[in-house]
Formats: sequence, C-alpha cells, structure tokens
Amino acid sequence: MQRPYRSQEGSKEGRGRIGEEEESFFITNYPDMILEDKVCIVTGGNSGVGLMTAVGLAKARCHVFIACRSLIKAEKAVDYIRQNSANPNVEFLPLNLASLNSVRQFVDLFLARKLPLHILVNNAGIFNHKGITKEGFELIWGTNYLGHFLLTYLLLEKLKISGSSRIIMVASDLALKPKAIPWNLLVKKTPINFLELYSVSKLCLLLLTNELPRQLENTNVTVNAVHPGFVQSNITIFYGLSKYLGLGISPEKGANSTLFCAQSDELKDVTGKFLDSQSQEIPLPKIATDIDFAKTLWEKSLLWTGCEKKIINPITNYDNFWGIYGLYSLKLDRTELSHISQTIFE
Repeated sequence: MQRPYRSQEGSKEGRGRIGEEEESFFITNYPDMILEDKVCIVTGGNSGVGLMTAVGLAKARCHVFIACRSLIKAEKAVDYIRQNSANPNVEFLPLNLASLNSVRQFVDLFLARKLPLHILVNNAGIFNHKGITKEGFELIWGTNYLGHFLLTYLLLEKLKISGSSRIIMVASDLALKPKAIPWNLLVKKTPINFLELYSVSKLCLLLLTNELPRQLENTNVTVNAVHPGFVQSNITIFYGLSKYLGLGISPEKGANSTLFCAQSDELKDVTGKFLDSQSQEIPLPKIATDIDFAKTLWEKSLLWTGCEKKIINPITNYDNFWGIYGLYSLKLDRTELSHISQTIFE
C-alpha cells in the first residue's frame, strides 16, 4: 500500500530500491479521494503508465481526456478505460508534442469545450527516438520538455480559474544525473548518446516544477513531479527484455505515484516537490533547485515557443555557471536555429 507523503525533513526512511515495490492498488479504494466531475488531461494516456493513470482517474469518476498522436491507439485506449472504470466520460483529443502547432491546436480544441481543468498530467515521453521536432529542436528534449512546457503554459489560465487544480510532471530519477544543460545540442539532431538528452529533458521538467510555483503564487494551482520507478513500459528499448526477466514494476504500479499526486488530500497544499514511487520526497541536486537557472529556462522556453517577444529582467552575468553561455533567442526558423546553434557552440 502507498505510504503517506513525507517531506525530506519528515522522513526517516530511505528511498526504496528498484524492485522493492509494495502491493499495487488504485488509490480510488479510498472514498474520500473520489474526484466526482473533475476534468483531467493525461498526455500519453493511450499506453503504459499513462493508460493506467487514465484508468485510475476514470475510476475516481473524473472526466478524462487522453492526449496522444494515434487515433487508432486512442480509440482502443478509450474503450479499455471505459470498460475498466465503468465511466463513460473518457475522450480523446489529438496531440503531437513534437509539433508546437499541434500543441496549440490541442489547447484550442480543449478550450472550445468550455470545461474547467482540474488535473493536468504531463506523462507522455519518448526515450530512444532520434531526429528533430517540426520546429527543428532535438526530438527527445523537444517532445518530453518543450511540448509539455507550451501545453502547460497555454492552459495556466484555465487551471487558475478552475478552483483547486494540480499539475503533475512525470519525470525520472535520471533527471538527477545532468550537471548542466548542453544548450548547443538542443537544436541538433539527436546524438548517439540519446540518454543524455532524455536525462536533460527530465531535468528541465524538474526545473519547470521549481519555477511554476513562483509563477502561480497566490493561486489554487499546485505543481509536483513524480518518478514512477523502473516500469516495464514500451517507452524503452529494454521493454521486452525487462518483462521477460521480470525486472521493474508493472504500469499499474508505475501509475500509483501519479495517482497519489492527483488525488491525495495530503498534497492539496504541497507544491514544487519531486516524489518517488512510494510518495517520498526525493532530494534534488543544486542545479534542479537553482532559482535563477529555473527562471532562465522559463524565459528561454517562452522565446522558443513564441510566447514571449523579449526577455524580462534577463540575467546578465554569464560565467558558464550550470553551462549557461548567454540568453540566445532560438527562433523557430531552421536557418536561425542553425546559426544560433553554431554561436552557442563557439
């Protein structure tokens, strides 16, 4: 059973190792956690942890929207969620996080429904894909972080006017690994060492989790990140092998930390935290808690997504701290991206 949330200061127990997971359950077993008529969006809700998260939220009587690329997979997922939750209020809206235009179209479709939004689960992600996004950003980072940044930013006003709302970032403990952000790699095709870009994309989600509470000060919106554990999910190239060898945990168990974040009364006033699969707060490295660095990434992301024309109160002391080489405005035009990439590299 899921242990109660404990902050770093309040926990005397260490984090569990991979495989030391307790019995799986959906948190909707608790009647005080039923979320009748709450509206939720789950990106990547058509498979793996995202699918099981959508099932759990539907069991809690939420109105669930799953967001993904494939219509065929989405239709199957919607049927599965409805059948396993006995909840007909499950829908699909198309979303390709590797296209900023697709993100904007998704938001337009959702806002046209004139519904509130109480829970946003930024779950979708890719691991070992290679290439660039529609706008020319590195594919893994652009999908896992930048697409989710724009989605979240465009939905902030809706979240703020919907009463008590929650944003949940599905990150990874690999986010604890990077010591800097390799800015020059963000505008190139995925390198051979794709794992570095995956780790950086998850670090950026933690930095967004750090910055958003300041942006959402004096609102009823909270934001937290979760590490679901090592899940037997089709996101990795090791999916078949891990399942065959019995390594890792099931997607059902992997969804528990997200569902706990979405539903638990214990977290109604908790924000800016990173929780493991047992709801314990994960200590963050200095880079992930640096306020100036989080603000820098926020301002860069506004520029990259076309949400801001200029940087407000830019940081001007560039000493290569955390790998910063200056606040370059990365245009969405491929020629500009190439030029600025070369400038950053130099």
